[in-house]
Amino acid sequence: MKPETVWAGEGSYPPRTGNLLDLYVDGEESFAAIYDAMLAAKSYIYATFAYVDFDFFLKPGIIPNGLLSLLTDRAKQGIDVRLLIWSPMQSIAGTIHDPAHEFPGTNGGPGTVQVRWDQAKVKFPYPESIGCHHQKSFVMDGTVAFVGGINSYQPYWDTTSHQPVEDRRIPKSIPRPVSDFARQGYPPLHDLFARIQDPCIEDVEANFRERWNNATFKHPQGTHDAVAHPAIAQPSGNLTLQITRTIAPRAYPTTPYNGETSIQESYARAISAAEKLIYFEDQYYYDAVVCEAILKAAQRGVKIIGLLCLQPDDGTPVGIFDQALEAINKTRIDFAGYFDHENIGLFSPMTAAQDTVIADQYQYSDIYVHAKLLIVDDVFMTLGSANISFTSMEFHSELNVVSNDPVVARTLRKRLWEEHFQRPQTDPQLDDPVVAFDLWCTDAGQNKEARTFFRKPFSRIYPFAKDAPGGNLIQNLV
Repeated sequence: MKPETVWAGEGSYPPRTGNLLDLYVDGEESFAAIYDAMLAAKSYIYATFAYVDFDFFLKPGIIPNGLLSLLTDRAKQGIDVRLLIWSPMQSIAGTIHDPAHEFPGTNGGPGTVQVRWDQAKVKFPYPESIGCHHQKSFVMDGTVAFVGGINSYQPYWDTTSHQPVEDRRIPKSIPRPVSDFARQGYPPLHDLFARIQDPCIEDVEANFRERWNNATFKHPQGTHDAVAHPAIAQPSGNLTLQITRTIAPRAYPTTPYNGETSIQESYARAISAAEKLIYFEDQYYYDAVVCEAILKAAQRGVKIIGLLCLQPDDGTPVGIFDQALEAINKTRIDFAGYFDHENIGLFSPMTAAQDTVIADQYQYSDIYVHAKLLIVDDVFMTLGSANISFTSMEFHSELNVVSNDPVVARTLRKRLWEEHFQRPQTDPQLDDPVVAFDLWCTDAGQNKEARTFFRKPFSRIYPFAKDAPGGNLIQNLV
């Protein structure tokens, strides 16, 4: 593909040159970098959250302070700390998403953390109760910004080893010692974050300021509107990046009346320009615009490899609704072959550990794919908070970063495949798209058989069971 074809033309922010970009795989790396940036802040810290726990440990087992404790300390030191949190239409009283709840150390004037809550709008004809502010972003001092998909909530924190049992994934609210039964509710989780330096920071901050100043629950006695800071970041890198968004129609007075769908546009443009390989990692796969573009790419010979969550949000109210939407859309898009084309391979990851009781047998655990990543031809790369679902692409508030640099795209893809295949990046089979596609299919088949007999798997890659969203994991595998 041609690198210049990847940019969204209808978004709020243009592509900007002169950036630096660092990419982090999974929560341990991501939140260590965010923590360090928070400590280094000299003027202000701005953050947007979907799901957040104020007791969240960014460096569990190393730093004893939770998120709010850390930020309260920073506020006492004179740092302007502002947190913008999604407030669901059907909020649960007393939770962190409830704007009527008072949290010590917040909204109490100078030296405290400012917090506002924001309800989300939707696109007609959907009910407002399903709207979600899904962005996850941080800006410090106008010198560094983070954009990604990981919620600041302990179950989303994980290491790249994705151990089946990991007490650092379990919230502080769960009594210690943690029972084996409780551990089952906190499986391994895979996700990504990006750190941006230089010009595009202005756009991440502009998004925050627009949403903060127009938030639903402003708490004017304890918070005040944000003003634009003089641009600090100067072009010092060699990357061209673009910040893309999804914003619902009529969300704010300052946003387009019909909303913004520049993330969907960038996906569609990049996929339509694909020549060899489309690789994506996602929680969902049911946006018709994106799925149609993928099918057309497959029909012209492009290989598509997708790593998907096997049971997204299984058992939760959000998950039940999303699974219903997914089932409806799958029924519609299945007829078009979005799952069954010979050039489309869909997979799900699992991790396995040797059984502590039965010799030569392995216990398997699903790795929850929470990543939202697209790489095309080792040139285009985008990651952030937006899923391949029409809710994320059309009206949930989302934030992504886009790159057109081959080194960035290829380096990230090879690193991820090293994790999923459990083999070195230098393996030549990971280079050629056709060879790699066959390798994914072969490994998935072998691992499915190994899982059936509780044997040691060859990698972490398994077939995706498209016909049973939210179904029984064991049945799907065997």
